[in-house]
Amino acid sequence: MVTINYLSGKAFEVKVRDHVLICDQPLKSDGQDRGPAPAEFFGASLGACIGYYAMSYLEARSLPTEGLQVHTSWEGTDKPKRIASIKTRIVLPDGVPEVNHDRILRACQRCLIHNTLHEPPEVSVEIDTGDVETTTTHE
Repeated sequence: MVTINYLSGKAFEVKVRDHVLICDQPLKSDGQDRGPAPAEFFGASLGACIGYYAMSYLEARSLPTEGLQVHTSWEGTDKPKRIASIKTRIVLPDGVPEVNHDRILRACQRCLIHNTLHEPPEVSVEIDTGDVETTTTHE
């Protein structure tokens, strides 16, 4: 479970297991820029997942991992307000043979977040008028 607590202004504290992150809006959106905005966390989640799958592929084949990078960017739309397209770019370390490139792409396209975007889960939003949970657990 992830717990999000409102702090002030446009900022929220995000608790994940024993980790605490700050989510805020940029200055241009009336935030204090104390941390990434929600869409940036979203892009980071996708990029980190893709990076993990790329690293796993490389490690399993004793290929270099140092210098591996994933870049994410996105375009939005207002009707409805959402992320309309996402672009990811994997920068492979020097020394990874080209014969592995397509295989790495296929591995990355099987990452949890990528699969979730292609087969979206049912999302429910409820109002809870009871006690607010103050501890974070991972289920």
